[in-house]
Amino acid sequence: MSLTPGALYRYFPSKQEMLVSYWEDALRAVAERIEVIDQTETHTPAAIRRMLFAYADFCIEDHDRFRLLFLEKDQDTSSELFQRSAGFAPYDLLQRRVGRAIEDGYFLSDDADLVAQTLWAGTHGAVTLLITVKELELKASLLDATINAVMRGLSAKET
Repeated sequence: MSLTPGALYRYFPSKQEMLVSYWEDALRAVAERIEVIDQTETHTPAAIRRMLFAYADFCIEDHDRFRLLFLEKDQDTSSELFQRSAGFAPYDLLQRRVGRAIEDGYFLSDDADLVAQTLWAGTHGAVTLLITVKELELKASLLDATINAVMRGLSAKET
């Protein structure tokens, strides 16, 4: 189905509303993937690793939306998105699982938010490199190596 720009703007009152809707849909899709993992994976470190890969896979599969949302975002539009609960749903799911991992003694830190941010940042950085840096021949295993290194660096014991 194709729409003319005029038809699209009749549906959305503004460009900002259109972008927020586009991004909310993406974040909802990532949250759904992560929620399935959270509900089905019983081993906490494996769940965290799978959640990070789910985020990365989504970003790589839909790298145009990833770029718009996280790399080339319009500050006015994105601030509205992240004021809504959907904006943080994928991260919140990861952070809660990290909290359980801390309770179980898997991470040295007792700050679930800091651990989750560190894990997310490492994954986000590797994804960004894979999507944006075409001048280097990045290894397909960069993402796996990054997630494993960050998990190992934060862990209190072998995961």
